[in-house]
Amino acid sequence: MTRQISLLETELGFQLFARTSRKVMLTPAGLQFLPYARSVVEFHLRATEFARRLAEGMPVPVTFGYSPSICLEDRFTASIRAVGEEFPGVKWTFVELPSKALNEAVANGRIDVAVSRIRPPQDARGIVLENRISERLVVALPENDALCKRASVSPDSLQDKHIILSAAGAASGLNAQLHTLFDCWNVRARLGPTAPHLASVLALVAANLGIALVPESAAASPRLGVQYRPLEGESGYLDAYVVRKEEKLSGAAKWLLQAIAGYFGSGQFAVVQPDEEAELAGERVCE
Repeated sequence: MTRQISLLETELGFQLFARTSRKVMLTPAGLQFLPYARSVVEFHLRATEFARRLAEGMPVPVTFGYSPSICLEDRFTASIRAVGEEFPGVKWTFVELPSKALNEAVANGRIDVAVSRIRPPQDARGIVLENRISERLVVALPENDALCKRASVSPDSLQDKHIILSAAGAASGLNAQLHTLFDCWNVRARLGPTAPHLASVLALVAANLGIALVPESAAASPRLGVQYRPLEGESGYLDAYVVRKEEKLSGAAKWLLQAIAGYFGSGQFAVVQPDEEAELAGERVCE
């Protein structure tokens, strides 16, 4: 295995592991590469399972992907349930990846439908943008934070606060959107610790290691030690992009797209259709 790793490092052009006499650990470049390596392994396992099911005459599964900052709340479960009711034989595969890797997996045909935090370029091959889902942001605060005394939080009150971000770094669409918002607000954010999932982000908030900006749907489930406050202003929104592979979709995958658009077209969510080019031409700007 050591030989195989060395060959891979030579092919990639950078070192994946730092080795000492006592331990072996991933390098910073290795940590960035890890999500992509995992997606390759997952793809191989799914391909093997796909071949087995074809040999047995079983239905082809629908693969649904999502970024770690997507809150799989009631509307998502209702969408998935609607597909199961219409196509009882559907076999689900769920894949969680940072948005950059997620979009690449869709473009390569490994994922049928996904919800990403990164909008694919208009000239991207292999991936099709279906619509954009916009949701308000809320501020997750440790219960002893002074901002908990307020009914709502203004962006300028976040000045110099430690902000907990995604551990995916540049591959995270959530991080990119939050950095854009802080630039728009002219607010200097101090980087706090990072976490891989919404649940772990909120755990760090409860531990008083910083605050976080999270989608409003994440606040639906109370968490001990965390309080939520609405964000003032009209620019505090987070966008999610419903994308699909360019290849022909199964009937079940098409039904999933319709169900997502239907369930997310009301409440605190706003669904923007792809033909509204003025809205989809770029990321949300400050208002």
